[in-house]
Amino acid sequence: MTGWLGVEPRHLAALVAVHEERSFRGAAARLGLVQSAVSQRIAQLEQFVGMTLVERARGQANVSLTHAGMTLVDHAGEILAEFDAVLADLRAVPGDTPAPLRVGTYESVAGLLVAPALAQLKQTAPQLRFSLHEDADWQRFFPLVSSGVLDAAFADLPLERGPFTFRELTRDPCVLVVRADSPLARRREPPTLAEIGALPLIAPSWPMLRLISDNLRAAGIEPSFVFRSEANSGVQALVAHGVGAALMPRLAVNANDPRIALVPLEDELPARRIAIYWHRDRREATAIMRLVEALEAICRVPDDVGEPPEPKRLERAA
Repeated sequence: MTGWLGVEPRHLAALVAVHEERSFRGAAARLGLVQSAVSQRIAQLEQFVGMTLVERARGQANVSLTHAGMTLVDHAGEILAEFDAVLADLRAVPGDTPAPLRVGTYESVAGLLVAPALAQLKQTAPQLRFSLHEDADWQRFFPLVSSGVLDAAFADLPLERGPFTFRELTRDPCVLVVRADSPLARRREPPTLAEIGALPLIAPSWPMLRLISDNLRAAGIEPSFVFRSEANSGVQALVAHGVGAALMPRLAVNANDPRIALVPLEDELPARRIAIYWHRDRREATAIMRLVEALEAICRVPDDVGEPPEPKRLERAA
């Protein structure tokens, strides 16, 4: 253990960078160092652990890790993530002006879940402050939560692999959005996937687009997308003007728009599972848990979609 006491985060960060960039030069550029500094850190790390971690072949720009190096780099990611969690906890320590809880969210969740939850917390916990960071692609939040840039974020399950703990909040069924005068709006039975695949479709934001495309292709149907919009309101407007139909999560649609109709798909497409997640090693998580409790209270309230299932227990991401 004596040799390990010399290992510092900078050594592990260098190993991770070399592994991901496949070169000392690329790792140096990522870390803002000269190449010799990265080589020195790797050499020091190899001396500390007593093993060769990086295969160095003469005349080759790319390098690879040894089996020992791959074993250590797996642990290194977790160790560095723990440091990020410590820094995030330190920022959350109560003071004269407590830092706001930074939450990553996306359009449909921000309007229908987050806004009423924050309104509730304004009454019950006025000392809490929040900063919302919105992105149409919630997959971009994972590295931000892992590194402590964001304290928590929303996503559709399953989560990306990482140091995360999550709480499933609700399930959001998929609906077919058509013009109000569409024959599909008057049918009693839902359209089949084959019928949907034959329609000109408006493509929603990337995560939902991937879910839709994967499910249709699994059924042997190649969807025909004629237009794309990152904003839910944009997708809905295109449908209202007759450009095409759209497959969307129910929470992403303004059902009060008289120009459109929502066609339930029952079991044709799976519902998305909405969750909030945060770094599993956080200790100062009081504000996060207050937000989770407020969200669970919102999700238990029935609306015109129907009552969501009871929130799931606290879970850890794989």
